[in-house]
Amino acid sequence: MMGPTMGSTASKHVATQPARILVVEDSPTQAHYLAAMLEDAGHQVEIARDAESAWDSLQQLTFDLVLSDVHMPGESGIELCSRIKSESRFEPVKVVLLTALSDALSLMRGLGAGADYFMTKERGDDFLLHQIDRVLKPESIAEPPSSAAQWEGELQEIDETHRQLARILTTAFEDLYLISDELRASRESVQSTLRSVLNTVPVGVIITRADGTTRLANRSARAMLGIEELIPVSQWCERLSLQTPDRRPLLPDDLPTHLTLQDREARLEVELLISREDGEPLPVLVNTQPVRNKQGQLEEVITTVTSIVERKRIDMIREQLVQLDHLAAIGELATSIAHEVNNPSAYVIANLSVVRQHHCSELTAFTRKLDALIAEEPDPERARALESLLSAHNVRHLVDDLQDTIDENLSGMSRIKTIVSDLRDFARPPSSPPMVTVALQDIATTAMKMVYNALRYKTNFTLHAPPELAFVRAQPVRLVQAVLNLLLHAARSFPDDQRERSVALRVHQDSSTASIIIEANGNAPIEQDIQAIISPFHQGQLRNEQRGLSLSVCADIIKTFRGTLRLHPLNDGSGMSFEATFPLHDAPDTEPVELRTGEPDHEFPEEP
Repeated sequence: MMGPTMGSTASKHVATQPARILVVEDSPTQAHYLAAMLEDAGHQVEIARDAESAWDSLQQLTFDLVLSDVHMPGESGIELCSRIKSESRFEPVKVVLLTALSDALSLMRGLGAGADYFMTKERGDDFLLHQIDRVLKPESIAEPPSSAAQWEGELQEIDETHRQLARILTTAFEDLYLISDELRASRESVQSTLRSVLNTVPVGVIITRADGTTRLANRSARAMLGIEELIPVSQWCERLSLQTPDRRPLLPDDLPTHLTLQDREARLEVELLISREDGEPLPVLVNTQPVRNKQGQLEEVITTVTSIVERKRIDMIREQLVQLDHLAAIGELATSIAHEVNNPSAYVIANLSVVRQHHCSELTAFTRKLDALIAEEPDPERARALESLLSAHNVRHLVDDLQDTIDENLSGMSRIKTIVSDLRDFARPPSSPPMVTVALQDIATTAMKMVYNALRYKTNFTLHAPPELAFVRAQPVRLVQAVLNLLLHAARSFPDDQRERSVALRVHQDSSTASIIIEANGNAPIEQDIQAIISPFHQGQLRNEQRGLSLSVCADIIKTFRGTLRLHPLNDGSGMSFEATFPLHDAPDTEPVELRTGEPDHEFPEEP
């Protein structure tokens, strides 16, 4: 596989002799880059992912040149070249191998395989296109006889013209001079570039010499350490008041071990506390990495200083991503289960409806005809016998009871269908849900129904929704997600030993706003902690059960709909309240979006 790209700028080179070229490269990115570059120059290009695919293409199509990487999975570019050159029918086909400048052994093996030319990966696009023009240029000099050369103990057969050898050697020297010039230019700018880059990273970076003097400290390190000038390592304990995590002062004798690696450890990691001007220690993680010369002698030590607060922030983001993936997986599973339940439910509802409408009607008509026949029967004994038979088998009651039973089953299946529909809509929202006018009463009812069954045995839920609908503009499914998770957070705010647990959800509106308010008689938050609780990195009571969306995500969803989320203690201090407030919107001209299927349940069902 090729390493670096062949160039970074678009070439304006036009091929002097357009040709059909087969690019053999296992990296799709590099292969398409080379193909685009060659096509822009006027060549026709085909791509093969490996040597075997290239060989198949050669059997089917005619090419003027094969441009192949040397190192590929399976057969190498050198082996492919040898196969091509061994076939007389491919004699007109030129083979150019792409290799690294330092890969001298591959160079000699390629010459032995009959390669027409080599190109190093470090050169630019224009150079590659010019060299391809030179290779494609018709040769008038006859081929000399084969010769052999020994390289690194291997005898290599070389079938190449003197002109080709001279061209390859010239290119090699050009590459050497090019790289030498690039190294000189890089050496002149590396220090300034290093300082510029290090000053942009949020991690503190300190480079110290083996004698303990500081050579470089970037902007983040100076800010975290609270220093402006470079100070020797020996003064760090005194100037920075370094402490161990257990608040024990770090002694100067301990410092060289941590920062200069005199014990010759490969790498050390230690947590320290740095005293700040406000008197509050800043916890940091210090990593040290030695830089040694070829003799193993220590030359410099690279030290990174990372605020553990930032590390917790990154860990929390990672945790939230994992949690979102978990929720997505649960959503897919819920959608699948809803689909599996919905299909048989539809059959049951359809069959019960048929039985209710037709079979029960026929049975009812049959019993009525029997009653009429009994009433009209002239023989009293026979009439009494028929009546006795009907009573013995309780036929009239069975017919009435069958109708009632079917009605109850239809009602139950209708509720199952409603739950499945709500679950499917909630677990699999559309990729780009539209903003619509929706009633907060519908949002509150749907969220309450979804959380009710899971928590009703631990918590008493109540819903207060005024008959006058409060309309807002939102994406219904996302808003239901936010309200549902606020209900879950409220239900988890209770102490473990609290017996009486109640959560009330109500909808309120005034002249310009509409609100969903969730009140719980659990632990009341402390005023100064309210903003921290809604922070995405809060570790307090409302996040001790890592399920569902965090409060910060709920707040972001609500903010998307021009709303605000406020958390505050109840007036009597007996609990807490979430209040999501939105701008009030006019009632829609058409019917508002209905999140429920079937008739709404004003009373939540009890467990049978």
